[in-house]
Amino acid sequence: GCAGAPEGARYVRTNAVSVTSREVTCPSPLWPFFAEKVDFAICDNGVEVVTSTGSKVFTFFPEVLHISPIFGKASAATTSITGAGFDVSRASPSYLCTTSPRGLNSSLSFAFTDPGDANRQYVVCDLPAWSDPPLGGQK
Repeated sequence: GCAGAPEGARYVRTNAVSVTSREVTCPSPLWPFFAEKVDFAICDNGVEVVTSTGSKVFTFFPEVLHISPIFGKASAATTSITGAGFDVSRASPSYLCTTSPRGLNSSLSFAFTDPGDANRQYVVCDLPAWSDPPLGGQK
């Protein structure tokens, strides 16, 4: 709410901009937690004037910001996917990296907090060896 985050709650704030007497815009703030649907409130001088519930919610989706490296050996490769919205609190590995069009799957991975930016997370993918001939018929 308007007074701040309840203890243990995932919470961010952004400034609303009045467009008309019936409309405000709120830029989506950086969401440093796992992606999810969230309720929101609009406050005026610390007083809650609008509260979302039920079907009127905002949804944060996971976002991929960087992949490194973007190439690797056909015998196997390890790459890191850096982004936002990955769940670092999961008790067991559940992220799976897959390639397209061949459909090579990595082993299941955990998400970790990026040591350089606490608002970002990353997943490390160990991709298996590429056993098919190159795409396009090249040898």
